[in-house]
Amino acid sequence: MPRARRLYISHATQVEVVDADSGKLIGTIPDTPGVHGAAIRAGFQTRLHEQTGRENKVSMFDPATLKTDQED
Repeated sequence: MPRARRLYISHATQVEVVDADSGKLIGTIPDTPGVHGAAIRAGFQTRLHEQTGRENKVSMFDPATLKTDQED
């Protein structure tokens, strides 16, 4: 089965995750004040990174669960 293609749309205080083929919302990564974007880091396929501008930090989140490294 081919892997789902996702679009990570960052704005204001959250990142919305959209299925690139269907256009349907998969989920939201909340509490990211001033988020600038999300990126896949080579060698870390199970973690994605996002930068929050207002807090001047970078967080990792699991693309399967969309939970950040700060969440349980």
